[in-house]
Amino acid sequence: MRQVTVPQMAAMVKRQFQHNPARPLFFWGPPGVGKTMTIKQVAADLGVGFKETRIATMVPSDLRGVPVPDMQRKVTEWFTGEFLPDPKVDGPAGILLLDEYPQAPPVMQGLAQRIVLERRMGERYKLPDGWMVVALGNRREDRASVYEMPAQTQNRFKHFLVMPDVDSFTEYAVRNDFHPHIIAFLNTNAEFLFQFEANASSKPAWPSPRSWEAANEDYSLTEDPNDLEQSVGARAKDQFLAFYEVALMLPDQNLILEGLADDLTLPAARNSKYALVVALGSRMRTAEQGINAFKWLKAKGLDNELIQVFLEMIVRRATAKGDKGLLAQLIAADPELKASIEELMRALLAV
Repeated sequence: MRQVTVPQMAAMVKRQFQHNPARPLFFWGPPGVGKTMTIKQVAADLGVGFKETRIATMVPSDLRGVPVPDMQRKVTEWFTGEFLPDPKVDGPAGILLLDEYPQAPPVMQGLAQRIVLERRMGERYKLPDGWMVVALGNRREDRASVYEMPAQTQNRFKHFLVMPDVDSFTEYAVRNDFHPHIIAFLNTNAEFLFQFEANASSKPAWPSPRSWEAANEDYSLTEDPNDLEQSVGARAKDQFLAFYEVALMLPDQNLILEGLADDLTLPAARNSKYALVVALGSRMRTAEQGINAFKWLKAKGLDNELIQVFLEMIVRRATAKGDKGLLAQLIAADPELKASIEELMRALLAV
């Protein structure tokens, strides 16, 4: 099965929707990587309807509908429930998300497969032509209670495995104003972004993109590393404590961002330099602050590799803030700065 990142997952859904919404997609993966949230965001980005249906929590009448007798015709009709898209209410185009598909019992999978295979439910309901089916599910090795999917249903989907990666999570975290300590820690300890132990039933809290988002909310309020344990577990919290001691020794980032740090010195240890670079990129609020920090890091002799990391950070930050054009203008207006960046790029390309 082809493995993809969360941004790749989003791109594939958009491409399939725009090319042929009748072709359903299935994304497998462990819990907490952001599969459901990504599909919701794709629908919002496309400006189309969205309907989420968790078939594992349903009974047959939720999908098949309620039987209503037609006394004149002497037959029973099935009135479909609100869980399927109604073009008059939900729009003519959209994404129908069948979440937790493998966790649904066989009777529910059997009902749902008609939507997947025939795009119908009973004789009355037809899935609107502009709607696309996307299914999500955990695997058996993800410690999920799953049922076997019928072969004919499996064969109709395009299947992908979604796994988290630090780069895409960092982009998401920067865009959503995560605490700089959280971003810097995960960039220097990437193995702690996701640590799912399928057999560790006695450890309910463990690191995942979803639990780091919850941990970030708590840490942003208190800046107490002990508040991380309830979300990401003791092991990640203990590792974060070691990073926290480094973070406390970093020079004042606000002074650097405001261009008032001539007297401050660059840390000697490389892990401290990396933490500072990520912290500056995360704390940056304006394009001007990004330029101030770049000049300071360059003047203090930061190596080209970490300078490149910082440039990527400030471009991400400026893009998230809608300042990418302003950042480009500030660089273009400063000949010395522009020459410095061009020299950096030549050096990197020569390696």
